[in-house]
Amino acid sequence: MGLQKLPPLIRQHQHLLQNHLLHNIRVIIDGYNLLTHLCLREDVQHGRCGGEYGTFARKCQSFFTNLKACNIWCFVVFSGASDSSDEKCNTNVDSHQRRIQLADRIAQGYTDQSIMPVLAMEVLKKVLADLNIPYVISDFKAGNEIVGLANSWICPILGKDPCYFLMDVKAGFLPLDALKWRNIQIRDIPDPHGKTALPCSRYFLSKFCMHFKVDKSVIPLLGFLLNNNDIIPQQGMSYATQNGNKNDISRICERLAAHKSLPEAMMKLLGYLPMDQRIKIQENIQQGIKSLQPSTACNLAAYFTEKRLTSHPKISSETCFLPSWCYDSFRAGLLPNSIINVIRSRQVFTLVQIDDQSFPSSNDIALPLRCILYGMLLLPCSSEVEQIPTVMEYDRVGSKITCDKVAPLYEIPNESGQVLQIWNIEKFPAPRRRRFLLAALEVDTINYGRMLAVIPSIFQLPICVVVYWITNSLLASMTHARALLVCWILGYAKQKSSQQVPHHEDGHNCTDDPLGLIDWQISEAPALLDKFTEYIQPTFTSSLEETDPIYCFSQLQSCMKTTLQLNAALQHSFMAPDISVFYNGKQVHDMYGILDSLSDEYRNEWLETHLFDGAPTANALYKILSGFIQVHTSADIFVPDAPTEMS
Repeated sequence: MGLQKLPPLIRQHQHLLQNHLLHNIRVIIDGYNLLTHLCLREDVQHGRCGGEYGTFARKCQSFFTNLKACNIWCFVVFSGASDSSDEKCNTNVDSHQRRIQLADRIAQGYTDQSIMPVLAMEVLKKVLADLNIPYVISDFKAGNEIVGLANSWICPILGKDPCYFLMDVKAGFLPLDALKWRNIQIRDIPDPHGKTALPCSRYFLSKFCMHFKVDKSVIPLLGFLLNNNDIIPQQGMSYATQNGNKNDISRICERLAAHKSLPEAMMKLLGYLPMDQRIKIQENIQQGIKSLQPSTACNLAAYFTEKRLTSHPKISSETCFLPSWCYDSFRAGLLPNSIINVIRSRQVFTLVQIDDQSFPSSNDIALPLRCILYGMLLLPCSSEVEQIPTVMEYDRVGSKITCDKVAPLYEIPNESGQVLQIWNIEKFPAPRRRRFLLAALEVDTINYGRMLAVIPSIFQLPICVVVYWITNSLLASMTHARALLVCWILGYAKQKSSQQVPHHEDGHNCTDDPLGLIDWQISEAPALLDKFTEYIQPTFTSSLEETDPIYCFSQLQSCMKTTLQLNAALQHSFMAPDISVFYNGKQVHDMYGILDSLSDEYRNEWLETHLFDGAPTANALYKILSGFIQVHTSADIFVPDAPTEMS
């Protein structure tokens, strides 16, 4: 059952939730809870298209803007590396299988549920950075550290994990589901800090204990029983529930109410178990109880106030140790958790996307990139090491989970032939690191390096990913690529028209743009958006009814995800792309439907004379981007006319 029945129980007893107006206060936010809430639980419809990242980004911006308007200072904490224990691995395997099956049902239209889009985390982190919202990555699961930080600062926690209902938060727990963040209210009380506030509900563990007459000290045992009743023998659960339903929380609370201390309750429970199982169960209980106890050493407070690390992730590796920059980048959210997991456990759970599961996994296309990444992370630091462990990858065949050993790749066609190592990456200059990543993406920098250099830096890494995608996909074509490029430009136009493009203090864009390809006239962006709205009509067939485009764009996102991991391991040698511009599923599929309905001869003419009419700079950007793809992917090379500045 887990803890999932706790929220309905709390809602059933409404007096346990206190109506509250939130304002003028610091709040600790569980980052993954917020991600799932804003991305999956509210009104962003990702459907079968792979993610509406632009819509999601705007929602995240609105969320934090409204909290700031009420003088609520947010501090976001994300969970970090995964637990590498066998029990946790088995749990992850079961969860991965369920996600695969859910994705299959969604693809067949049998459910209104959704799968987390694979690049959603990158979108949320960028919004946090753009709005200067401080955030940090915890070493491992963040719950007890979040509670420790909240109690240290005497401020509430905003989240939705049921475990917070069983943790003693001094200033209260605020369930995300009950926060009416769109409904800013004006208080009638004079306040020099402002009168605005957000309605919410506040929960205190003391009220729960009072209602169920349970001593607060035994609550961690309640959490363990709820979350682990599958490993407790029937005799133990019979004790806990008095032979009732083991999922009956009220009955378990009633039984635990007879004990005034945690040791007393544990001894009573263990007394019901066979002698040969008591030691093992006791160890499990003690370990489970730790996860529900607040951290007493508040490492996160030092990070938020001084940017000082007081602990390092415990990387369990007998052969290699990470340099200090990796710890700093990991803590700051710049080095993905997946990299730490590869080093610690040699296990990778690949992406689950909504596509036709009669096709091979959409992750297969990025396998060569992942092998290069594993080579960067697992290359031996000493010649004394005779064998490097392979990486266990969990993916799918059809709708069934698979587990395969993947060998790291230690050589690619670059200057030296050898894969760069994360342990000494700092000694390589940025140009060398960029060449390495381009070689991994099969981009010809010898012949076309100058052409890449004139592309605005915000588009350089994405365009190279598209080259790799088109080159290695059996189904993706230039029509798919053109639809994507047009939507990049439309996404940038939306940012331009809403003044969301980042600028330096002198007013120039925060990106290298030698030809001025994104320095548009004021009128270009609105004109382009109007044209797109005009042409997206029901007369054009959406590609969402076809399996090939859905599968192709899933492959694209898999390539981008792995490339972002490589770029992070290379200390971000390329400017990170704006994912809210890079991919917006419904828009991309609609544009593909338009272009696919046109003849090959008419397609380019339609783009230039219709969609880009009145937007010459946008048209020039499109030509440069599409030309770069074509020179890498087509024997019939078409190099577009360069803008005047190139000649």
